Amino acid sequence: MFESIKTPEELMKIGKGEKWQVFEKLVAHIFEEHGFKTIQNKVIVFSSKKKRQYDVIAEETTRVYLVECKKWSNGRYKSSALKKSVLDHYKRAYLYKEITSKPIIPLLVTLHQEDILFHERIPLVPIEKLNTFLLTINDYSLEEL
Repeated sequence: MFESIKTPEELMKIGKGEKWQVFEKLVAHIFEEHGFKTIQNKVIVFSSKKKRQYDVIAEETTRVYLVECKKWSNGRYKSSALKKSVLDHYKRAYLYKEITSKPIIPLLVTLHQEDILFHERIPLVPIEKLNTFLLTINDYSLEEL
């Protein structure tokens, strides 16, 4: 489905035009193109009876990226909503860390370039820059949980 994407414009057209489920599949596809094993829309019930859903879990040999996908259009109060989403995602990532021995890196992937690049040391990456981000990931000092 996504193999025909050749340009950032085609990527954005698919990202904007499809439902949020397809946006999450597109994010997973980009991770897979970089050799990650992915799981989408995983719901985990923790021992504390807390249930949490993870949009994309992208795993490599040494780390796990927990990806929250936000296909939001531009709006007035989006910055504060993104900051709240980052904090919520951080809490979900911390719970996930409890069940795995691998380092966890939380990440938000957005449809549009946002004014915020990092919040609470968690990167916010627009989908059109996700490929470049993954190619240069070692250049970042990402904090692992």
